Amino acid sequence: MERISDVILSRSFLEKIFGFGSLRIQTLAGQLSEKGYGAEISLRGIQEPESIQKLIFQLIKEKREKEKLAF
Repeated sequence: MERISDVILSRSFLEKIFGFGSLRIQTLAGQLSEKGYGAEISLRGIQEPESIQKLIFQLIKEKREKEKLAF
């Protein structure tokens, strides 16, 4: 968790209509390219992606605070 540098939310037109989206997770360890997006992990077709994105950022924050890491 402490190596995640960004969680990028994207939605197509249809995903917006139906409440779905995709999250691309990038880490500090390096960028692997997936179809040119530069994400190491892609989660597609997620319901309420904003909530998942917020949860991931909260978990990162808690982990960094617990281990006294500064990023």
